Amino acid sequence: MSGAIRVLLPPSAGDLVTSVLDAGCIPVVDGTGPTPPFVPAGAWVRTRPGRPAPGTGPVILAEYGAPVPDRPTWLETAVPREVPPGYAGLVLKGREAGGFCGEEDGLTALAGCPEPDRVILDAGVGPDTAAAAAALGAAGVLLVEQHLACPEVALPGGLRALLERSDDDITRLVVGVRVANPATSRVLLRLAAGDDPWLLAEGLWIDGTPDKLWMAGQGLALARELADRHGTLSALLRAFDLAWSRWATTVRQCPVRPLGGPVARCAAALGPADAVAAAEGVVGSAVLWQEARWRDRAVGGGPALAALATGASVAIDAETVAAVRAGLPAEEGSSSPAVAPATGAPSTAPGTLPLIAIIGLGCRFPGSDSAAEYWDNIVSARSAIREVPVERWDPLLHFDPDHSVPDKTYTRIGGFLQEFKFDARRFRVPPKVVPQLDPIQQITLATVADALADAGLQVDSRSPGREFDRSRCAVILGNSMGGEMTDAYAIRLNWSELRGQIEPALAHLSPEARALTLAQMERSYKAGLPEVTEDSMPGELANVIAGRIANAFDLGGANFTVDA
Repeated sequence: MSGAIRVLLPPSAGDLVTSVLDAGCIPVVDGTGPTPPFVPAGAWVRTRPGRPAPGTGPVILAEYGAPVPDRPTWLETAVPREVPPGYAGLVLKGREAGGFCGEEDGLTALAGCPEPDRVILDAGVGPDTAAAAAALGAAGVLLVEQHLACPEVALPGGLRALLERSDDDITRLVVGVRVANPATSRVLLRLAAGDDPWLLAEGLWIDGTPDKLWMAGQGLALARELADRHGTLSALLRAFDLAWSRWATTVRQCPVRPLGGPVARCAAALGPADAVAAAEGVVGSAVLWQEARWRDRAVGGGPALAALATGASVAIDAETVAAVRAGLPAEEGSSSPAVAPATGAPSTAPGTLPLIAIIGLGCRFPGSDSAAEYWDNIVSARSAIREVPVERWDPLLHFDPDHSVPDKTYTRIGGFLQEFKFDARRFRVPPKVVPQLDPIQQITLATVADALADAGLQVDSRSPGREFDRSRCAVILGNSMGGEMTDAYAIRLNWSELRGQIEPALAHLSPEARALTLAQMERSYKAGLPEVTEDSMPGELANVIAGRIANAFDLGGANFTVDA
């Protein structure tokens, strides 16, 4: 984990500190209200000059004042500037931020900071625009509103209702203060008349009514979708951290589109498919570009490096792209991708290696039912080759040491899976369907469950492990042949053909004896072969395996089988 993601928590949400820390991020408890909150170990605190700074960790000052003695202190500022003496760094508030915000897009302001590595950006960023801040060298980002729709936060009802408003109207500027109150709120009249915003905000987190000033920023426009996409606070924070950590790879791989085309400047009206989400519109680029990334729209304006780091297609000239990518640190074993066409994915230059992380393993091999057993067999030089079990096929019938004998095999050894037991209830397979389910499908389901568990991910809703975005998880399965059921069905259905060839040889028998003999032969022939039912086709087809995995584990990404 990078530790670059700071998360502002309401004063009453100190219980979420552990969840934020477990996600590898830094919790910041809001202490700007009238009552000092409890600040657990490991958390920062946000306060105002002359007020208590509970806790023992670093401090964010919401207004200019003296640094807190013996505590690293970060100063909130609405303009790019040098870090004042005695301060650890700045919390730079773009025009997207709530409260006393800046006049520039946060990413543009960040690009103008003389010491970006001592700057935490507060601009309502999403995961992909957090990566843009990382590309510009920021020390981190501060999430103020983006996580508030997560169920763990438990917003008061009045504040939660405001999240349901349209994105472009969700905040407004009143005398230089960005707030999320409706335009008809009486508290805005008091703010416009010159009342102290901090006094107007007192009690907000207790009753959450529009009568209290909510100094929230445009990041609210992302909160609902972030919660829908990631489900939990911990999953959302991991998405931010992942995007932050791989910004350079994103810059190398993001597509580039030709300059020109219509321009959209509002998150709620990104325009047609060829629209460009431009900086300096109604909605700041830290928010607008995240919306564009989700909606597969191009971005433009603002710092070129930041735009490329979002991973959205970018309306920039090829020379600028080449210059930006040339300044990136070289990746071992790879080269920068070529500029891609406007409508396609990034093309891969010769020598480019795709980035793949193997995070979990599951396996069923002869002599081993897990990756650990398989590796132990390798390092112990333990062979799993043995004579064929008679239940697989009978050597007395099929083996002949003479290589020239047709329709026989001259070997009777191999590697065989043994004692595999399929837990049908675990994978919600009805008992009547199990006999029609090819062993390869049964084995694959069990192996996928092992891989998810090995990765520390939640196998299903009843299992331990980390939650993940199942809607984006794909299943790509390599399979070389059909399963054994296909052969079994072919043998069973061949009985009619075989009967037609046997029957003439029984012509010397009486009709009764002939019918009895054929009935006995049919029973013996079909013994152990599966019946053909409505479940037979999905139970035998190799290209169904990936779909069955997606169904069993509730995975919503692409699923397909490739010929291995």
